[in-house]
Amino acid sequence: MNDLLHRYAEFVNFGLKSFPVQSHEKGKKGRQKQHEATNLLVRLRDFKTEVWRFITDWHVPFDNNQAERMVRPVKVKIKVIGGFRPVGGSEAFCVIRSIWETNKLNSVNPFDTLRCVFAG
Repeated sequence: MNDLLHRYAEFVNFGLKSFPVQSHEKGKKGRQKQHEATNLLVRLRDFKTEVWRFITDWHVPFDNNQAERMVRPVKVKIKVIGGFRPVGGSEAFCVIRSIWETNKLNSVNPFDTLRCVFAG
């Protein structure tokens, strides 16, 4: 594992030599524009722990498909309807959706939970 992390650091450093960080130009305001590759390499260097978390912590999945799947129904509803007009409707939708997804993850029938909530 340490060998992988060492090689990772070597590759990132090699990339930064090929696409170095541009220093700030005197007299100009704001940040200096960087090459896209430089921005990526700086993030890979600065967030190394987060990039490699799925290897060091086996509870973390390799991708975030589950999170994307949970957000998708909300985005589809916003696109189809054109958005939630009243705030209460969007809050209710998110609460119901949260209960639904949590029950599915815990192998509980979501209909039973929603029946209990709305029945009493």
